[in-house]
Amino acid sequence: MNTELIDKIRHYVVSHISEFHEARVNNLNKLKLKKVLAHKNPYLFRAKDTETAESIVRTIG
Repeated sequence: MNTELIDKIRHYVVSHISEFHEARVNNLNKLKLKKVLAHKNPYLFRAKDTETAESIVRTIG
């Protein structure tokens, strides 16, 4: 790859990375455990021997 293109890509990423992370954090802040669990099969949690909210969140993430 030519260095000019790499520099343009690097500049774009550096200038937009905060927007990307901000959007991800905003989505996580809006996330509700009840809504996530509504889309998951509760029997699967039992089959995986999942007993705590922390372990459920870790398997989802």
